[in-house]
Amino acid sequence: MLPWASLWYSLYRMKASIGFLLAVSGFAATILAADLSQFKTADELWRHVEKMQREGPSEQPKTMEEHRVIVKTFLGDMDAALAEFCKRYPTDARCWDAKLTRVQYANLLADLQGRPYDQAADEKTLKEIAVAADASTETKARASLSVMQFHADPLLQSTNATAVAAVEAEITAFEKQYPQDPRNEQLRLLKARLFQKADPAKAESLMKTLAKSSDPQVADEAQGYLTSLEISRKPVQLRFTAMDGSTVDLEKLRGKVVLLDFWATWCGPCVVSVPKVIATYKKFHGKGFEIVGISLDRDKDSLVTFSKQRGMTWPQYFDGKVWENDISTRFHVNAIPATWLVDKNGYARPVEHDSLSAQVEKLLAE
Repeated sequence: MLPWASLWYSLYRMKASIGFLLAVSGFAATILAADLSQFKTADELWRHVEKMQREGPSEQPKTMEEHRVIVKTFLGDMDAALAEFCKRYPTDARCWDAKLTRVQYANLLADLQGRPYDQAADEKTLKEIAVAADASTETKARASLSVMQFHADPLLQSTNATAVAAVEAEITAFEKQYPQDPRNEQLRLLKARLFQKADPAKAESLMKTLAKSSDPQVADEAQGYLTSLEISRKPVQLRFTAMDGSTVDLEKLRGKVVLLDFWATWCGPCVVSVPKVIATYKKFHGKGFEIVGISLDRDKDSLVTFSKQRGMTWPQYFDGKVWENDISTRFHVNAIPATWLVDKNGYARPVEHDSLSAQVEKLLAE
């Protein structure tokens, strides 16, 4: 996906996730599709496509309504340009790049246009690109990676060892075909993540190897996984003085279910999740549910104001160190929001915000 489109669309989805209605009828997009007939040669048309990819929309949205229309219009224009290139120059090797680019944002464009997404058709196209004799090595590799991503995404939380092993075989085949590809370390990390539920022992072994990776991002994520495992294997010990001066000691909260919420007021997804967290707290607090906030904010006054305005009455840890926060670094938290549910016996479990209420209710019943 195009970097600017991914960023903008994540904001759009964030709003949609809390029921924000995108009313676009009152906004007229000012992005005008280029007259493609002005580009007389393959090189001219391709330079136009590259410019669009490089620069993105010229408009900067002020609202989510504008954002959606701008991205929808721009992607539609670019899709038209790429389709036109392949129509005019079907034997040009760059047509494979055009097809690959179209596939990479096809799901996004279908969603914005309110029509079904045809993954099967896109997967077929990707497989054609991956074996095309005149496609570049990089284009073929990217197509193969996209196919693997299609297959891997539904299995990241799966216990189906057979299905996971099939994707593992795809990864192994890619590494054999492209032994020097710089993305191989990321693929090995994907392999380890795939086995988290299907074969936890294998996942842990793979993560131990990846924790020594020369790729710092891979090594950090692998170490984070291993830290999470270590934390989950014994009761959590956590004691600190909260922002309001109270003492928080998880050992004294045994018998209750506790949410450890790593967040910050500057974190958009964190702010979006706040209403759901508050609703869960109000629903289950009287039944033995507690929340302990670990704030990665730098400014204490902003945190205090935000918490009071939203009615976040639970204790917050604050040291102003942002990503060097003493507690978040101990838990190896490198992205927020990050949450742990601590059960009645003090054991921490990862949590999905989409099912927070159901998970809390289940733990309270244990």
